[in-house]
Amino acid sequence: MAQLKIVLTRYQDLDRSPIYLIDTYSVEKEFLHVLNWDKEAFRDELSLRLMKEIDTAERVGDYGVVTHIGESCISCLSTGCKLGLLVIYHQMKYPDAILLTEMHAAGDNVWRWLAQNTDATLYVYWDDYDWLFVLIDGIVTEIDGVQYTKENVRELLQLIDNHKYAPYHMSKEAEAESYKRATNFKDRDVCCDLKEEISLDEFVMRFPDGQIMYECFPDYEIEYGTYKVINYASYLPKEYDHRKHPIYMCGERCEETEYHLIRSEIYPTFLGLLINDVIVGHFFCEKQGKREMAYFGEDYEKWFALVLDAEEACRIKEYPERALHGIEVDRNEKTITIYDSKKAVDKFHELYQKTK
Repeated sequence: MAQLKIVLTRYQDLDRSPIYLIDTYSVEKEFLHVLNWDKEAFRDELSLRLMKEIDTAERVGDYGVVTHIGESCISCLSTGCKLGLLVIYHQMKYPDAILLTEMHAAGDNVWRWLAQNTDATLYVYWDDYDWLFVLIDGIVTEIDGVQYTKENVRELLQLIDNHKYAPYHMSKEAEAESYKRATNFKDRDVCCDLKEEISLDEFVMRFPDGQIMYECFPDYEIEYGTYKVINYASYLPKEYDHRKHPIYMCGERCEETEYHLIRSEIYPTFLGLLINDVIVGHFFCEKQGKREMAYFGEDYEKWFALVLDAEEACRIKEYPERALHGIEVDRNEKTITIYDSKKAVDKFHELYQKTK
């Protein structure tokens, strides 16, 4: 019984250069290349049947085909039909060739035909894989030797999901590697801290929405009005660019440090993010088997926020260059310290490597 195999791969896992059949351009280019070098290509019985069943075409002469609408050149076949012909050609003549493809390079009718009539093996990059492949009878997806069909599609979807979000998952190893890479490319300059110390009230009123914050959150002024701001950043934005910015949080309690990923309020201003997401911000945690909401100011003595220039998520390897600034709140000292991007990355690296 025929079976078309789709093998998920990464570029670095391939032991030789692939033949690209990923879009119209690459399919057309390879098709013409084969025609120019092999005059007898696409004359076998299987290829002739594919042309007839997919494009209702029959070969005539050296480079002609006849369809229900007349005679034309073989190069006028549909792109999907050409992809199928190339799969058959390489399977017969060069079975060890690596054919790299994507689902949108051909229609479902071509994929179904290949699945029912060939035993070819095609390769697809992880990031380009379309799980709809497994819904076509006769197609199996192979990952590290394990095969997936529509019977175990849920397991396949979980693997794909894990791979898709793996670059965004924080770990000590991933963070340390990213931080090391960033420090290797730091400018060879001398950083001199410019420091100012002012009351939180005075700092808040620098921003256009300062008065509104006081009016909307009267309890905030009572609880945090006596705090002092220590500012090392020479520039702070009035508003941010993204809908929801990712924020890496590290909370300190006694000798413990814990990490949380939160996201800002929608289209935040600096002051809104400072107050709503950091000073009186919350996170979700597991307590006695239940997911509950907790507040940084209640759970930690000190907490640090690294604000990133990204939409909801950031690849871990990119976080140092996407850091905007850091904010640290200390309940015991009643201080709010604001760091520029470089100092903030150093601070986060130090804290995160201490987490459990």
